[in-house]
Amino acid sequence: MTTNLRDMLVRDTGRGLVQCGAIALVIALLTATTASALSLTPLYSSTLGPVNNLSIAELQTNWVVTAAQNATDNLELTVWNNTGTALVPTSDLNSSTVVTAVHTTDLDPNRVVTVVINKATLEMQLDVWLVTLPAGTIVQQNAPITISGKATSVSITTLDSAHVATAAIIGGALHVNVFNISPTGVITKGGGATGGPATENASIVTVSPSLVVSAVGNASKGLEVTAWGIGAGTVTKFGSATPGLLASKIEAAYWAPYVVTEFINSNKSLELMAWSVSGGAVVAQAGGTGGPASPPSTWISVVNGPLAPAPITGVIGSGKNLALAAWDSPAPTTLATTATVNLPPTITQVALAPDNNAQYFVTATRVSATGALQVTQWWFH
Repeated sequence: MTTNLRDMLVRDTGRGLVQCGAIALVIALLTATTASALSLTPLYSSTLGPVNNLSIAELQTNWVVTAAQNATDNLELTVWNNTGTALVPTSDLNSSTVVTAVHTTDLDPNRVVTVVINKATLEMQLDVWLVTLPAGTIVQQNAPITISGKATSVSITTLDSAHVATAAIIGGALHVNVFNISPTGVITKGGGATGGPATENASIVTVSPSLVVSAVGNASKGLEVTAWGIGAGTVTKFGSATPGLLASKIEAAYWAPYVVTEFINSNKSLELMAWSVSGGAVVAQAGGTGGPASPPSTWISVVNGPLAPAPITGVIGSGKNLALAAWDSPAPTTLATTATVNLPPTITQVALAPDNNAQYFVTATRVSATGALQVTQWWFH
């Protein structure tokens, strides 16, 4: 008789916060680590054809969507169903749009929004995709929208079920835009603002429907974190922070009540920083470093852990394998790993998303040898 690891889980979703001096970071996992080590365990995987750039978004419990630049550079979207014993692709759509970069976010339990760089025009383009469940089919819901100007990096985050925000490097500068999305998938631009010169990839994360935070490499290739206010048809730039650290492959996530940035530092190691955002001011609160990390890909997401939500990072680590790490704050101003894993085969791209189910998440990677898209179900315990 075979017992699935999912059936063995006893869920604990307590989410207490403990004050840590000047900051309030989640440290409930510290107690757990003193009793027994935490683990990141792969459960099962599936693969599809060759891809290049890739992204992944949760849709609802047991459903995720991958968006990738496939072997012919077309945007390809795949719906995946976690059956409890396998990740099954239920629908695969090849768009006519050729792309050079892609990022995706879930808008509501049946829709995702992609932002891409259109290879033909080099402009930022947004599309809305409708997923019908439980069949798991996916279709484009309405016409795309494009933003003029040469784009070199794009990122997207959901504000609510009718609005998304993007951070993009367009014409060598950071641009933050808000878009309205109707129930039928009509996209209209709702407002925008610009930051300073930008050289490294842009990332954006939602703190609340009226507040987002961007992270980017500035003109000096240093990490720059900025808060932006979102109003009715307006985007307002608030405060910025520049810790003076060279950074590449920057990603951001919201670990309530903090924004966490992940990047590859000048020593080619993974580095995390936690930031408070209050009154428009962005203030560094804690930091820590992980193991070796290589371009061209990093990812960070917040996943429900055994006792509390925790950031989980994915990078190309030593041996060019997938390197995952769960993080916590064992002391004020300190971030440290509580669980790590380095898993073959060698990869060139990584993305991850919560499964919207306590203690589970899904990774999407590009296998070096074949270029195949591999999706893996994980258990954080």
